[in-house]
Amino acid sequence: PIMEDGFEAAENDFIEDSTMFNSGWQLEAGDVYAYASGEVSGWTAHSGDQFIELNGFEPGTISTNVITAVNQFYRLTFAYAKNPDSEDSLEMKVKVGSVIDLKVTASVEGENKSLDWEIKQLEFTATETSTKIEFKSLEEGEYAVLLDTVMVAEVEPANLYATFSELENLARDPMKFNYAPYATKEEQVLFSGFEDAPVGYAKLDDEIDGWTVTNEQVRVSQSAKAHSGGYYATLSRNKTGEGDETGGAITRELPTAVGQDYRLSFVTHAGGNDAEYVLGGVITNAFEGMITLTNSIPASSQWTTNRIQFTASRSVTPFTIRTESAAVRLDTIELIGPGPHNLAEESLDILRGERAMGDWVLEVRDHRVGPDDSGAGEKIDPTLVSWYIKIIGSDAEDTEVTDEKDRTYTRDDTADSLENGKKSRGKIVENETNYWTVETCEESTKLTIELSSIKKRNNAKVSLLASYGGFPTGDASTDDYVKVDMNDSYFAKLELDDSGHLPLQPGELLYLTVQKMDTNTTQRAIYDIVAKWNGNCDDEDPPDGASAERLAKAEGSTTFSLAAGGTSRLVWSVPANTPAALLELTGLNVDADVELISANGRHVRNSINREQSPEQIVLREGDYIPTLEGDWIIEVTNHEAEPGEFTVNTTLATEQGDLVSSQPIALGIESQFWPPTVRLAWPSVPGEQYILETSSNLVDWKPLKEQAADTDEVIFHTERAWFGERFFRVKQVTGGN
Repeated sequence: PIMEDGFEAAENDFIEDSTMFNSGWQLEAGDVYAYASGEVSGWTAHSGDQFIELNGFEPGTISTNVITAVNQFYRLTFAYAKNPDSEDSLEMKVKVGSVIDLKVTASVEGENKSLDWEIKQLEFTATETSTKIEFKSLEEGEYAVLLDTVMVAEVEPANLYATFSELENLARDPMKFNYAPYATKEEQVLFSGFEDAPVGYAKLDDEIDGWTVTNEQVRVSQSAKAHSGGYYATLSRNKTGEGDETGGAITRELPTAVGQDYRLSFVTHAGGNDAEYVLGGVITNAFEGMITLTNSIPASSQWTTNRIQFTASRSVTPFTIRTESAAVRLDTIELIGPGPHNLAEESLDILRGERAMGDWVLEVRDHRVGPDDSGAGEKIDPTLVSWYIKIIGSDAEDTEVTDEKDRTYTRDDTADSLENGKKSRGKIVENETNYWTVETCEESTKLTIELSSIKKRNNAKVSLLASYGGFPTGDASTDDYVKVDMNDSYFAKLELDDSGHLPLQPGELLYLTVQKMDTNTTQRAIYDIVAKWNGNCDDEDPPDGASAERLAKAEGSTTFSLAAGGTSRLVWSVPANTPAALLELTGLNVDADVELISANGRHVRNSINREQSPEQIVLREGDYIPTLEGDWIIEVTNHEAEPGEFTVNTTLATEQGDLVSSQPIALGIESQFWPPTVRLAWPSVPGEQYILETSSNLVDWKPLKEQAADTDEVIFHTERAWFGERFFRVKQVTGGN
């Protein structure tokens, strides 16, 4: 070996200075502790009498420099073990020059808290005459990885195999082969989209999707607004002080081959012009010789693709993206260049049509044949040098299926995105699962999701499951989620804020699944779902009100016609200081739905009652709508091929905050026997509060009952009057949603 050290010369103590190693090791950061065998019962060095733990009082980083020859092949070997006092696995990072950057996890425990040493071997080709070997603890706590027997040796390839490549500059021997039938001249060398990277702010020196954070203020977000996939990174200004003009920065080493041409592209959405990228050691058409290319990233109002063509001048090309004060979103980084084409493309037709959701496992088998050196007593281990798999998924489609009664229906297999305040309808025929997603604003502090049902008879109740980690299946052993069930009134509500088991993560994608509460029931489940959140998302599209007819008064009734399959638009101006307002569509002779949209497009409410049932929408000032003042666009859509008509009724809250509907109460005799009762039904909005009042003279009103509506009809029961007349009215009161 050209280097071998087991920390035998180190002082048996906390090492706070490089001189305490008494060897070539340098203490780069923090401190480490040098143990002697037997110092802790059951702890024995892998070799010699000493070993180190990479945490002392602080996480430690150590390094040493090894004399190497450029292009010579070497093997780094070291022994490592888990501190058995730690309940969790422990991690460290191992760096070898600029060619290896590896995270190593120690998780194996010996019996009776003894040390169970593992051996790790890393092979590399030296690019410098001096190669730096570095070990860095990734643990913030008391315990860290234990390290011993670090060795670097030259690797002499046996003369049993010829190492070759389709690229001349990568070949050890001057062999050149024609392109294989399956090979292409270019392929994707690297792709990064921050998929499945930890969401939130990264720390200095953190590694996210292969990138190293070199200046903080780098955040990963999970969002449907990503350019590709569901994740992107944001580099923003450093907020540590007014004089600090630096912002977020990340860097990585691109795998390149000397003299080969590459195309690099990355997609940005920058809020200013002071962001830039730096590409080191490249050759371009614009300049003579090898240069470090530094260019600004243009400001843009949407995702913009940046493209660079270059010739590599080294085996790795450093690439940095940084900003000063402008926030820069980053996604879809792709490097296209020549590749070795070691394996043919494998067809995956066997997977065609399979559901893509869930875990995928890549298993590679080594089928090499030919002579080996097993006679020399050494075993040749199969080695996977590199791989990538490209899965091209089609858009999810709803599927036509047949139920147990031979009835054909369309199963909803897609995940629909819920709009703020807009009600959607779901249907579960058998035991399938419905999927929904919600993405709030980045400044949202509250989210409410409600489930209700337009019918109770012969309708199965459903449960709502929510998670930020993907669509929850209901298996608590694998999913972290919250769940709410419909109550006996077929209503359920989930509220998220900054507390609870599932705190709100503003701007991140929330995954929802809806399932039957009782999977054994054969009844279908029809339900409505609506999500409401606060905050300004800054991405709303104002409705088209140019051709809309304006209502003459804020309160009143007007009849309008509706074209076959068409949409009518009206403008309703709500005056200032209005705490609540009610919009009703009555007299429908076609199946029509209504949407109510604020003029700036920020707030949407809708009603989707079946067929020709009246439609109702309630507006209230509160957490979700700060003020009702201003124009609201009424959009009425005809779902039939015949023209129709409807009457718009608009009502503003009284001084007491009540809303009085234009619709009549449906009166029915419930029982003629004692006590004689009547049934009073009134169209309602789920979640709203209603009060039944009675009067004998239409002047003096007395409250009888108050209850919240769970469906589109609120029911009151009261005793009949035997003598005289009695009048009833229903009021919508303050306190609803």
